[in-house]
Amino acid sequence: MVNTVPLILVIDDSPHDVQLLQAAFAEASVSARFDVANNGDEGIARLCSRRPGAGTPDLVILDIGMPKLDGRALLGFLRTNPAMRYVPVVVMTGNQDEIVRESCLALGVDGFLRKPAEYDDLVTLVEGLRPLLKQASSRLKAQSR
Repeated sequence: MVNTVPLILVIDDSPHDVQLLQAAFAEASVSARFDVANNGDEGIARLCSRRPGAGTPDLVILDIGMPKLDGRALLGFLRTNPAMRYVPVVVMTGNQDEIVRESCLALGVDGFLRKPAEYDDLVTLVEGLRPLLKQASSRLKAQSR
């Protein structure tokens, strides 16, 4: 039986930010399963080690400023890998530099979110992801028939 709850790979070096993100999903009543990588290298390892039939994530939420391999390099990897180039990617970063935003958009991100200072703002951002995850859930349900 295929799991029809969308899988989100969160790649962020801040455990606190990951916990807040997961709590925001719960508070917004947005169903999702989470896989977490703590840096870009670990994110690539998670993406490349997926078991056959396990599929790719339905969404990647990616921080930019991380040790070992930063988010822009990982995004470049995703966009040049034929098996992963169409996985939706949302960048969520505390970086306020407009050049960072423009470079991520040029690499083909599906969304760019600045990490909000307030938790309620994060819940609102998660609610904005609902349509994307509904599409993924519908696709998973269709595949399970």
